[in-house]
Amino acid sequence: MRMRFLTFGAVVLVTAAAALAALGATARADTTTTLSVMGPWQGADAQSFEAVLQGFMAANPGIHVDYTAHGSKVADALQAGGANTTDLAVLSLPTDLAAMKSLAASGTLKSLDFALPALQKNYAYSWRALGSVKGSLVGVPFEATNDSAIWYDRAAFQKAGITTAPRSWSELKRAMKALTAKGIAPFAFGAEGVSLPNTLENVYLMLDGAHRYDMLASGKIPWTGATVSDALEWTGQLVGATEGAGSLTPDYRTAVQHVFGNPTRAAMVPGGSAALPVLYSAKAVGPLSKFGVFAFPRVSGDQPRVIGGANVVVMTKTSDAAKSLVNYLASPDAATIWAKRGGFFLSPNRGVSLTSYASPAIRSLAASLAGANVFRLGIASTMPATFRQTLNKMVITYLRNPANAHWLRTQLNAATIAANTKSP
Repeated sequence: MRMRFLTFGAVVLVTAAAALAALGATARADTTTTLSVMGPWQGADAQSFEAVLQGFMAANPGIHVDYTAHGSKVADALQAGGANTTDLAVLSLPTDLAAMKSLAASGTLKSLDFALPALQKNYAYSWRALGSVKGSLVGVPFEATNDSAIWYDRAAFQKAGITTAPRSWSELKRAMKALTAKGIAPFAFGAEGVSLPNTLENVYLMLDGAHRYDMLASGKIPWTGATVSDALEWTGQLVGATEGAGSLTPDYRTAVQHVFGNPTRAAMVPGGSAALPVLYSAKAVGPLSKFGVFAFPRVSGDQPRVIGGANVVVMTKTSDAAKSLVNYLASPDAATIWAKRGGFFLSPNRGVSLTSYASPAIRSLAASLAGANVFRLGIASTMPATFRQTLNKMVITYLRNPANAHWLRTQLNAATIAANTKSP
């Protein structure tokens, strides 16, 4: 029997007070009209988004909004002419990143520069940059994932005498040493292409910052450079130290089970939001309250730098009503409705109170996501699938024989050049 251990809130009733709050977050449209929105959410997620739209309609009685679920095919629908039949859409990045750029270049996506004040008030600058194409804002973030966090077993930490979750790299190394001394494998990593690319990307972003991370992703910094060598070495400090203990599992699902299953075979697993669908579908896991999650450790005391994905709102038809809905979706009020309903929803909107998230673990993920000054898509996620496979294979090969480091980085450099040559 499937164990559903995350608490999902009841449907949020839109009270008069909530409606008045929403009025303050969006420009009210006086016309009576119907808007259509297509998006990726289905099932319970679609119900939560519809509850968000109910909040907008309660504050704007003259506007009705219809939502249509398209799953992962939103960009395909827009490119096939769907932009003529919908007012707004929600694109999923990084999957739809190329499509967003193409649709913006063709004029299919309309400028959302009118929403810049809301973004400047409630979001880090990274979100404005993520949704912009050639200097014009075309995508407003509504939901995101946080793949820069590490899950841990509280009982394992307690057994090893670890009283607080690591915040810095040195604290993480001390925690690993304490766990190893107690016979507990510090980490479980999946070898199929989730854990290792994610860890290397997080290490690189942590060590070298957003500017160099962007240059590496675009091929302006070669993978043969010293910065990549350092990132591989640091990644090896996490993975190589425990690989011999069997923590490099066949796939990410197994890695999550090693930490959340019974018996516990490792104390930590990276991935943040990436673990949530696995946890939700797992057949044998402990209650989520047994586990904690902390932001990917930093070298200094800077705000966390986060890697993840995002669902962004785009507009295909310009109207006062559509602009009102975009502004509403950029407001804390809209995201708060979904946050209170539970699930895996995370908002990058800093105006959303963390108390809106019922689960402490989800609250932790949301805190580091919204609090991060830097947000980036994973490098491997923006490349063809073959690049992720190459990156994963090269990291594994490095861990088994670090002496091959230069040859491996040469292979990665060639793969990056080929991937960027194919990109639009």
